[in-house]
Amino acid sequence: MSTKEKIVQTVIEMLRQNVKYEEISMTMVAEKVGIGKSTIYDYFKTKSELLIVAVYQYMNLISHELFDFDINNYNFHDALIKQLQCFLNNNITPDFALAFITDNKTLFTNEINKVEHYLLNLQNKITKRFEDIIKKGIEEQIIYINNNQNIVYVLNSIIFGAIAVQCRLNKSDKKVDIFESIYEAIVKLLN
Repeated sequence: MSTKEKIVQTVIEMLRQNVKYEEISMTMVAEKVGIGKSTIYDYFKTKSELLIVAVYQYMNLISHELFDFDINNYNFHDALIKQLQCFLNNNITPDFALAFITDNKTLFTNEINKVEHYLLNLQNKITKRFEDIIKKGIEEQIIYINNNQNIVYVLNSIIFGAIAVQCRLNKSDKKVDIFESIYEAIVKLLN
């Protein structure tokens, strides 16, 4: 891995740990990478330039990690559980996009349209993914719905609400796995 890549990866790890833009300094990054601060400036003119590169790579990484498995290789139950775990592992909750932009608003002053477009695209991919998982459940005759798009939106709300609860419980050191409960609730709701 090149020095430039190490610098960007270090910032991505800081973002994954919910370190805010304002809290990240070039000195901090340099120390974590094990280089001098001036070396960072050989690759990035400003902190904003570095952070924007890191944020876009971070968003692409999240997108890849959320959808890195083929749901056709899983039954409905396992596809749903695996997808929920991907969301939890990446800390994707209903307020993820808003919180991320709000926490880093200084960074996104000139980039807000690009970030909003990316996040809208991500939300559409998430919705499509859950639609495909629900279709799998219908094909397997585990759940039944009458081609009502509103049901998918309700399910997305239930799922994201449960993920938000799971994230909060994990942060409070309460080890609870509610994914099986989500699965059971969906099956009961749609039968």
